[in-house]
Amino acid sequence: MAWTLRERRIPRWRRAGAIDILRASWIIIILWGELGKFYASVSWCSWPDRTFRYVDAHNRPTRILIVSDPQILDRRSYPGRSGILTRLTQFIVDLNLRKNWKAALRMRPQIVLFLGDMMDGGRYAKDPDEYARYFARFQSIFRLPSSVLSYYVPGNHDVGLGYNQAFSSRARERYQKHFGALNQVLEVSNHSLVLIDAPGLVEEDYRRHSAQTDFNSWLPTAGGSIEFVQSIKQNPIIEPTILFSHIPLSRPEGANCGSRREKGSIHRGAGMGYQNLLGRETSQFLLESVKPSFIFSGDDHDACEYTHNLPGSLGTRSSREITVKSFSMAMGIKRPGFELLSIAPPPSEPRHAESQCLLPDQIGIYTRTYLPLFIISLLVLAYIHIFNGRKTPSFAMDDEDQQFIRPVQSRFRSHDVASPMPSYAPQSLGKLTAKLSSRSVSPVATPRPDQEEFALAQPNGNGGHLGGLTADVEGMDYAEGLPTPGTASKPNPLRRGSSFNHWMGKDKEDLRLSDPASWPALVSSLLAAYAPRFFGRNRRTPTPESMSRIERFFRDLWRAAWPPLLFTILLWTYLFWT
Repeated sequence: MAWTLRERRIPRWRRAGAIDILRASWIIIILWGELGKFYASVSWCSWPDRTFRYVDAHNRPTRILIVSDPQILDRRSYPGRSGILTRLTQFIVDLNLRKNWKAALRMRPQIVLFLGDMMDGGRYAKDPDEYARYFARFQSIFRLPSSVLSYYVPGNHDVGLGYNQAFSSRARERYQKHFGALNQVLEVSNHSLVLIDAPGLVEEDYRRHSAQTDFNSWLPTAGGSIEFVQSIKQNPIIEPTILFSHIPLSRPEGANCGSRREKGSIHRGAGMGYQNLLGRETSQFLLESVKPSFIFSGDDHDACEYTHNLPGSLGTRSSREITVKSFSMAMGIKRPGFELLSIAPPPSEPRHAESQCLLPDQIGIYTRTYLPLFIISLLVLAYIHIFNGRKTPSFAMDDEDQQFIRPVQSRFRSHDVASPMPSYAPQSLGKLTAKLSSRSVSPVATPRPDQEEFALAQPNGNGGHLGGLTADVEGMDYAEGLPTPGTASKPNPLRRGSSFNHWMGKDKEDLRLSDPASWPALVSSLLAAYAPRFFGRNRRTPTPESMSRIERFFRDLWRAAWPPLLFTILLWTYLFWT
């Protein structure tokens, strides 16, 4: 007798239960991460007109949703990336924009106003068909109900800023054809909304500065931004006035941006195709001509609050500027956002108010939700398979003992019926002795040289003796119950151990993978044992021993992964087609 190591197996139904739990967990987390978290973020937002005092129902405020810098990517957005990686990036960013937009529309705005940089590569040279497809992609993402009005402010990525060979000379013409006028004034609820072409204003300001003249002496370009601003100064418009500019107005270097900003502040700077802030003289020209009570800007991608003092105004009149966060996950901020603006006609008080609405951190969802859950899933499956194959000690007979009792063990495992007890057994059962015959009684039953010559015959439950032994009583040989070699009953092929090998007519030691002669018998036995049940109704069959742990691990990983993957594909299809 000896201690041996045996593999410990976890029941299949427990493994299946763990896989089902992983499937359900993934589906719930994906639904939350792809839609639920976005809707939950917007549910915390509210229109700022709750504090308004209305005179009657006709003075209800107008609700405007302000979006800045969505910057739909194109093939030029990341020139250092391969084609496959560029398309993957576009897909992920477009998907995020769609989720953000579906969540934002739950606020039910009456007007949507885009603060520029609608398309990341709108300023580059493109053929008309390519630009038309680019614009169609923008429209497919930002779909609007027919009852909602939309207005656009040009950004430097839409029309360009300065001279560059890569920029299209027709960028402004294309913009006006697809998005509308470069400069315009809207009258909403007895307010004047001034939408200005800030990149055009900067370009014309470069020329004015080169001519070393001030704004009053400058001959403006026909249809340009300076001419538009001067017309507002000469022909006063309805007040209060709200100014919308893609580029923020000038301020002292390092000015505090308030608590809404994630980090840093807006710094002065300019380069190929961009300028961070309007010039000091240009900003003073705008404030003096338009006299805005509120200013909204974009371009910086992060939020910022700053208060400007209006030049030449009596008292302490000031104008508050809000730089709106980017609407996209790809603009270097953790949480995108948008602004909610409510404006009400007089005599309602206050007449306008704004509030910020933040959207989820998409990269954080990937790295702090999906990635940990994926690692946990791998660990759970790995634990199941490591624990399933762990060897634990068990008490078992050694090879010599098994060789001696194998005929009896085989008969019991094969459910053979023992031979009836001879007639003389009841009288002398206690004195009956059995002598091992010198002739072979079975293919594997050979006497051991160190075994006792005589052994007490143990009766079975039927009153007989154990089959496979020859009794010698008072010199007379009785060979009762001796099985004929080769006629043993076939055991259940699904049983392992001695019965399986006895049925095959081989010992365990003979079925070795290193011996090619044993392969056909092994394959045929496995097919006979598992194929009927695998292709039948009952599919919860034991895993074949020929499958390695790694193969079983990846099989269970795929079984756990394919339902969440299918659910994700269906969810993304819904987002792209609705």
